Amino acid sequence: MSNRQIHPAFEGDMAASYDARNEPLAPLRDALHLLSGRLLLQDLPETAEILCVGAGTGKEVLYLASLAPDWRFTALDPSADMLAVCRREVEAAGIADRVRLFEGYVDELDDGIAYDAATSILASHFITDRTERLAYFTGIAERLRSGGILINADLSGDRQATTFDALEHVWLSAIRAAGLDDDSVASYRANLDKSVGLLPPNELAALIASAGFSEPAQFYQGGLIHGHTARRI
Repeated sequence: MSNRQIHPAFEGDMAASYDARNEPLAPLRDALHLLSGRLLLQDLPETAEILCVGAGTGKEVLYLASLAPDWRFTALDPSADMLAVCRREVEAAGIADRVRLFEGYVDELDDGIAYDAATSILASHFITDRTERLAYFTGIAERLRSGGILINADLSGDRQATTFDALEHVWLSAIRAAGLDDDSVASYRANLDKSVGLLPPNELAALIASAGFSEPAQFYQGGLIHGHTARRI
């Protein structure tokens, strides 16, 4: 694995407590999983290979694995601590034989599999440099078969839109549900553009398309979380 820096929110005790800290926002995750799962169930074969990039603790792996008994997964994440949680979760669910764990980045994955689908859930927005973010999506495209499905979800918003302040207000209200006090919410807001590449949804879609995908369709929005789907050209 390369020596690229891992965000401190995904290491050590923060990784171990990640799911518990985010559980108040679980309805947003569950709605995204529901729509993503129905899309994949409709379009993927009974036996499919799915790449989960930035898999973290494995929540989407667990959900998708529950839908189809013959789907197989590669859970990729640069954080050994997050993958350790993922390993425990898939073992507890009895699906460890269907899940390969890969510690590293997508451009380091060289397993020779042409994946039927890939997910990237709340991962690419941590890449604030657009050139690097384009390379990230290109790396995913290169590991999909022709016509393979991408499901991407990121924080996204257009600060120039007249409605952005109202959308951000709703989002910050939701963030409070995760236990943040006033000072923490103010800090989160002040650092949002520094820690996240907050692109407008249309620019995010254009970036994905330029990486070798069809024009993405937005199929989900929960606050600032925007979900897009596209196919590898």
